[in-house]
Parts: sequence; C-alpha cells; structure tokens
Amino acid sequence: FRVSGEKYNVHSYARQNMGQVRIRYEFVGWILCPYCGRNYIVKTNHYNGQPTHKHLMCYSNHQYKLCKSDNYPLDVFKQILTKQIKILKSNISSLNELLIEKFSKDEQEPIIEKIKALYSQIESLRIKYNDIKDYHDDYFASLQRETLNKIGELTKERTELQNSVSPKTPSEKAKEIINKLKALPDDFDDVENIDFKSVFSRAVIVDKGLIYFVIGDGELTNPPLR
Repeated sequence: FRVSGEKYNVHSYARQNMGQVRIRYEFVGWILCPYCGRNYIVKTNHYNGQPTHKHLMCYSNHQYKLCKSDNYPLDVFKQILTKQIKILKSNISSLNELLIEKFSKDEQEPIIEKIKALYSQIESLRIKYNDIKDYHDDYFASLQRETLNKIGELTKERTELQNSVSPKTPSEKAKEIINKLKALPDDFDDVENIDFKSVFSRAVIVDKGLIYFVIGDGELTNPPLR
C-alpha cells in the first residue's frame, strides 16, 4: 500500500511518574526506516524550556546524524493516516477485491516448493541410510550418524515451514482484514484513540513524499525507494 504524501499510526497514553506526566507513544517501533533498518522514535523540540512540536525520527539519528532518513512531523503523519483510513473505509469493496487478488498471487508458493524440495532431500537421505545401516565399521558408523543428523535437521526445517503456511484462503484472509477495518469508528477526533494497528502492521517512511503502509500481518522488505 503506497502513499504519495504521508501517514502514520499513533496511540499514546499519559502516566504519572514521580510527580511528572510522561507521554508514551505506542506507535514507537511500528515505523521502519528503509535505509538502516532501525525503528522510528518520537522526538520533542523545546523552546525556552517548553515543548513546541513533535516529529518522528529514525533511532540512528537520535544523537548524531548517522542515517540519511529525514525527520517527519508527527501531526502531519497523524493527519495522513487519518485520511487514509477514511479512504479505505469508503472503498471497502475495492479493497476487498485488491486483497483477494494479492493473496491469490501464490505468495506462499516459494514456501510450498521449499517444503517439497525438503521432502525429496529427506527421502534421498533415508534411502542412503538404509543402504549403509548394516555396515558396522568406524567409517560407516560415522556416516550413519552424519546422515541421521542431517535427516533430523531437514525434518525440523520442513516442520517449521509447514507451520508457517497459512491454512486460510485468500478470501478468508481478506475478510479478516476488512472486518478489522469496519470495526474502526467512522468518525474520530484523533487517530491515536483508535486501534489502527489492527489494520496496518507496519509503516515505512522513505521520505517526505513517500510512505508505505503494510496492511495485514506482513512485513515490507526492500521497498522501492522511488
């Protein structure tokens, strides 16, 4: 989900701590920097000892400028996220079709192919083991242990991959996201007071003109920077 402009996801709460009220933003750690891989934090500027405005900053730059990423005004980010949520809510049908199309584009096919390849490797190793299991000298004993260990490693890898494959159909996955979007209120004063993270799992700030939002529970790896 690409946005030309800006957006972000916010939630905050205040707590009393030793006589001072501190604000904690629950969206910290939700925005990713595509240049260094660190998360964004919230930085507050002060003038004459008083807070003026807040902006989002890549953590790599919190003391020195080490990352090429730019700071991003928090209030602008919140406005854009608000606008994007309302756009999505007003285009539920189109979004649902888009999600189904995306989920149908065999995003799990590479995993399934890897599982098939592991099955083949494990079967070949089992045949190899059966051919050498009745030999009892030191060489074959070592080869038997090595073969069994390799079978165990590949079996573990195959099981982990099998557990990562979603049993849900593209329509079911799309419906789950749509229902979470519908559950968000149609009208709200401040985006930090709604559960936007139920719809967006991540935001990636490329620059002041380009931000990505990840819909669902996925990650965005190597996003285009133009």
